[in-house]
Amino acid sequence: LGFSLIELMVSMAITLVIVVAASLVFLNVREADNVQSKTSDSLETGVFALQVVGRDLAQAGSYPVVMPPTTQYFPTGRWLEFYPPTGWSTELSTGAYLSGIFGCDGGTFSSITGACTASTAMTPYRSAPDSMVINYFSIEAANTPNGNRKDCTGSDAGKDSVNASRKLNTVPDTSKSPPEPTVEDKDLPPYRPVFVSNRYGLSAVQSIEVDKQAVSTRSLACNGNGMNGSKPGDAATANTYQPLLLGIEDFQITYGVSPIAGAGTAMNLAPDRFYTATEVGTLAAVTFDGVNYSPWDRVTAVRVCVMTRTLGGATRLQDKTGAASTYLDCTDDTAQSYAAGANFILKRHVQTFALRGRLTQTY
Repeated sequence: LGFSLIELMVSMAITLVIVVAASLVFLNVREADNVQSKTSDSLETGVFALQVVGRDLAQAGSYPVVMPPTTQYFPTGRWLEFYPPTGWSTELSTGAYLSGIFGCDGGTFSSITGACTASTAMTPYRSAPDSMVINYFSIEAANTPNGNRKDCTGSDAGKDSVNASRKLNTVPDTSKSPPEPTVEDKDLPPYRPVFVSNRYGLSAVQSIEVDKQAVSTRSLACNGNGMNGSKPGDAATANTYQPLLLGIEDFQITYGVSPIAGAGTAMNLAPDRFYTATEVGTLAAVTFDGVNYSPWDRVTAVRVCVMTRTLGGATRLQDKTGAASTYLDCTDDTAQSYAAGANFILKRHVQTFALRGRLTQTY
């Protein structure tokens, strides 16, 4: 049996329709899968950014109570060491390094000047990104890889000049009072805990290529005292922020401040409200049981908000007439409209972290 020309043409037409329909289904499924993948990547970026910052916030202001002894010299009686230690520079004795936490409202912290540099407003977002300084002391053990003296860039904070004597651990120099060791043995724990300072903010807009498309985005960035130094003059690149995570569009921080009532009352560490960094700077110091708490010493919780965007591809469909898509920004819960032509999805991620340490502790 054979097929007529008409029957053959009909069968070919039907087959062509089936192939086209299957191709359209495949392309739509692939596009949907691509959108889902990029959306998931953006969500994971936000979660990971909070984890990175939260890990350091968990250490903010910490000073190890117990340090393993060195072989030839260690402080007699484990004295109380006040922060900052005697002999440290004026730059480290003021401002951002006096407490476990310090912030810049709508600006980037400069490790060269120790001040906040105003940022350009992030169009179309309503406010410029914040930055934050997190300080703590390391805890380490001899002959083990354990320890947290590396800063947020992975560099050894012992390289910072403020740790020149702290990181040493053998051969006491008796010309000092009290004596200090003068040689570093990398197989032994440091003479005293090493000071670590990490500053988080957003890097400038940079263009990257995703799926053969040019995408402009910011990234979460960090400046640590291991590679760049923590005070003026330590290094020529002292204020360089290293990008950590792409796809971060905004970074807003508020601080929970404890009221810390006066003498004769129990210390209340629960924050009464959350303040911007500028507002914290205007608060008064409080004395409780003979201890003076500066405004930044009174910070007991930090609320961090990062806003991510999807990278590559059209992950957001064109808005319907009269039904424009909106998103929540880091400023408040008010719905904001996307900029014209934006084909990406914005998502905010918010988490509050409790602070557990202070920089004045027994050693």
